[in-house]
Amino acid sequence: MMTWIISLLILCSLIAGCSEVVEPISDIEKLRDITIEERFSESVRRDEIEKYLHKENGDNEIESDDLNMLKVSNGRAETVTKEEMLLDSHLLNQIWSHSYALYEVYGGQDSFSQAHELLTATIEDEYSEGEEANYEEFIALISDHYAFITDQQLLIDGSPFFDREHQFYITEELTFVKDDNNNYWLYKDNHKKDKVVSINGDDPDVYLLPSLNFEGELVYFPGMYTDYLPQKLWDIDLENQETIEVTVRQSGLDRLRDTSFDVYEDEEVPIIQLRNMLVYKEDSYNYEDMLGSVDQVEDESTFILDLRNNNQGHIKFAQEWYKRLTSHEPSIKSYSAQLMTPTTITFLEDKVERNREAGVEWGGLLDTEDPFNINEYHDVTRLQWSIEEMETDGITELDSTIYILIDEATSASAEILVAYLRQHPNVYIVGAPSEGAMSSGNSQLIELPHSGAKVSIPSMFRYHPQFLEKEAIGIEPDLWVYPRFARERVVKWIDNNNDDL
Repeated sequence: MMTWIISLLILCSLIAGCSEVVEPISDIEKLRDITIEERFSESVRRDEIEKYLHKENGDNEIESDDLNMLKVSNGRAETVTKEEMLLDSHLLNQIWSHSYALYEVYGGQDSFSQAHELLTATIEDEYSEGEEANYEEFIALISDHYAFITDQQLLIDGSPFFDREHQFYITEELTFVKDDNNNYWLYKDNHKKDKVVSINGDDPDVYLLPSLNFEGELVYFPGMYTDYLPQKLWDIDLENQETIEVTVRQSGLDRLRDTSFDVYEDEEVPIIQLRNMLVYKEDSYNYEDMLGSVDQVEDESTFILDLRNNNQGHIKFAQEWYKRLTSHEPSIKSYSAQLMTPTTITFLEDKVERNREAGVEWGGLLDTEDPFNINEYHDVTRLQWSIEEMETDGITELDSTIYILIDEATSASAEILVAYLRQHPNVYIVGAPSEGAMSSGNSQLIELPHSGAKVSIPSMFRYHPQFLEKEAIGIEPDLWVYPRFARERVVKWIDNNNDDL
């Protein structure tokens, strides 16, 4: 009997020795798996942008007297008569092809003429001669008729003509985790309680978003980013208990008070706060300080880049900051097409003057105080395009792991910096989807003379197919976290995973 037992023990030890021990997948490995897809990588050729650039359409240039009427006076009417609405509508229609760089992107003369005709018909039908409408009614009429333009930098009184339809819904009422077999489990009191069978009768993957909890753990919350949410009350079917009901709610935008530049630490985690890419003369820092923030984290294995509420700046800053970090040009090949007409020159000159009065500082970022290259085209008499190809290099290996915090107010140049950075492995986006305002820039401000409505019209088209695809949708995060909690949760995540980073 003893011999048999010894033989059995030897056999068991041999079997155990030959069996592979499967190591559990770490949370950081799971995060890397999540972020494999959805990178900006599509190549682009110069001839692709040409089809989007409108040519002279036979319209005469706008008379200088009419342009002077459209200059900002800071006035605003309380009410507008029918006749005044028609006059302002006509002036707006007249200016599109002379000032809007994405005119052809959104259908050109056919689309804009149709919108104007419908707007005019609506005013004619709804208002009698001499009848007045309040200011907000007129603004709403314009927005409604031009809402086919999804460009988030085309604004009327500071708001886009098109309200983004995609909304971020989430709830932290229930928490879930995913095991190594890709099964979801209800997670409570640090334990897996019950396996998820389905949500709303479908695969749970559709309804659970990767996130971080207050303890900095990789978890999943019920949520969705969608332009159509059929139901807010969701049924979650579990294997060993009755169905649980949970309500998802829209995540709101937090306007952060501190919009400045800073470099600091939180629990020994370095944080670069770039909430603005413009420097004003009254600021205590300059562009070199902001660009030099890269040097302060060059030896760090991990750092956080806080771009929440960052919606001002020049694309040159995004490019230069990226180059300081990587010592290379960005890997995304794109084009910038600046529309140059007497109209754009007029209103870009006005913009430069307003920037000067506001104390915007260009020195240290640009070699000139002419950020729109107006002087080069000052004598232009007809429509021209200035097309610039962005210099590119291949993707290089980063020395650091970077967590980028974004929210719905992260837009324009800040979004393009995110697009540049997310080409690289070990760069993770945390928060809520960005604004989706990457395809235009260099906006001119005009004022409709009778109503006082202020319209901001982009004169530059930034072309990359994915810039257009993301317009009014934004860059989606890898970890979906309420933006106001993002920094604290990422700091805890980093602390939890230091050994694996």
